[in-house]
Amino acid sequence: MSGGIDSTMAALLLLEQGYELIGVTFRTYDCMRDSETSNAKSCGSLNTLIEAQALASKLGIEHHTLDLRDTFRKHVIGNFVDEYMHGRTPNPCVICNSSIKWGMLLDKARELGCDRIATGHYARITQQNGHYFLANAADTRKDQTYFLWMLTEENLAHTLFPLGNLTKPEVRQIAADHGYVKLSQKSESQEICFIPDNDYRHFLSENVEDFERKCHPGKFINAAGEKIGVNIEPEYPEWDIMQTRFTDPDQTDYAIFMWSPDAAGPSMPWGRANQFLSSNFVGVENNWSGNWGQYVNPEADAILEKIPLTTD
Repeated sequence: MSGGIDSTMAALLLLEQGYELIGVTFRTYDCMRDSETSNAKSCGSLNTLIEAQALASKLGIEHHTLDLRDTFRKHVIGNFVDEYMHGRTPNPCVICNSSIKWGMLLDKARELGCDRIATGHYARITQQNGHYFLANAADTRKDQTYFLWMLTEENLAHTLFPLGNLTKPEVRQIAADHGYVKLSQKSESQEICFIPDNDYRHFLSENVEDFERKCHPGKFINAAGEKIGVNIEPEYPEWDIMQTRFTDPDQTDYAIFMWSPDAAGPSMPWGRANQFLSSNFVGVENNWSGNWGQYVNPEADAILEKIPLTTD
């Protein structure tokens, strides 16, 4: 329970379906800056814990707080910092979901004698030929399967997504109809929970040793290695792969995309979007349920083939 509308309504719907529930909230990160402590929407903040406890009490269910600050810093924040320092775009929610919510939370659930865990994510679970699959939510604008791709079949077999068949407006209406009027009007938080003011550079400067030296000025170059005439000097690692930027003021319609930044040097290759077109790609850290073969998707089908890794 995060203290927000989605996890609270997920709990309410399950109670109405006859489930016995225990609410759990994580303490993951202590915000030390004034701009952060004043942000009540930050996941894992003191305000979050207080709100979650109050909502659990209103629902009439038991509530526990798990202090996971050390694990969160090691696995989630550590990965975030490492990815940025290598010029890649991190997604801390993916790591948190796999290692925290479906890692330590499942362990806590078993300890408490619970059969399953449930969250307020907008996603669905399907079964086919004895396998569990993650499926898109009914509300395509709120679909959160992108953040859940690392969940295993074992995870899915012990998970419930009560909001998967609902739209966000429907969830807000359910909250209002059950007397949670203020909660039904609560705005959504979009920022990373441990950087609620969205100041990534400041966060990295506080969490990377010798950051100013490592975050060096550089230059933009094109695929031919020629310097691109832009009016700013980029500073690595504030720019990451496939990040979009515009060039000089006279060419504001000229969008370019960064690819393959050189973590060891100051040059950052950029190019137009059509330079990235390809008929194939190699994916790493995949997570597939069932057998390899035909991948069926309404937007694009594909033939998948599992190949061994090589050192070449």
